[in-house]
Amino acid sequence: MKQWCWLCDYASLNQQHEDATLYNRVLFETSNFIVFPTIGALVEGWVMLIPKRHHLCVGALSDSLLAELEALRDFVSMIIDQHYGPVAIFEHGPASPRKQVGCGVDHAHLHVVPTHADLISIVQGMSFEPLKFQAVEDLQTTSVFYRNGLPYLYIEQPVGEAYMATHPSLQSQLFRRAIASSLGSPDRYD
Repeated sequence: MKQWCWLCDYASLNQQHEDATLYNRVLFETSNFIVFPTIGALVEGWVMLIPKRHHLCVGALSDSLLAELEALRDFVSMIIDQHYGPVAIFEHGPASPRKQVGCGVDHAHLHVVPTHADLISIVQGMSFEPLKFQAVEDLQTTSVFYRNGLPYLYIEQPVGEAYMATHPSLQSQLFRRAIASSLGSPDRYD
């Protein structure tokens, strides 16, 4: 039996509620993805790209969905960069449901965030586990980690320069923690 997923419900409803504020409004949409600013944004301009159908993480997407997501990511990151400045793109990628790295959301979601902070350096300094980020080709590499049962952290900073790290027990919300820390409010990450 499939566990309830608020992002699946949100994506399938895909409607604007009269009580919706600046967050949780669909800004862009493709055949298979929606883009919206979430209530969890720590900075203005932070949006999430999510598939309309349930997938555990970006690595679980088919090649055709990954290609569509990459095109959407390029479009959205260009707009965010034009309005807010340099962008980081990241995902906390679980390899199985209900893992700490998934941040309590077992539905693929790619963050696009305007930030000047060097997120890799900050995450390496705050992680309990030693993390080694390696350069990877692109977002498609997440599928290799997923197929091999490896939880992962994926980041592009700057956009187009992709890096990944893995560890069996990745902490929850490491990139969110790094952003909150860079803003001088480390407790606001959650």
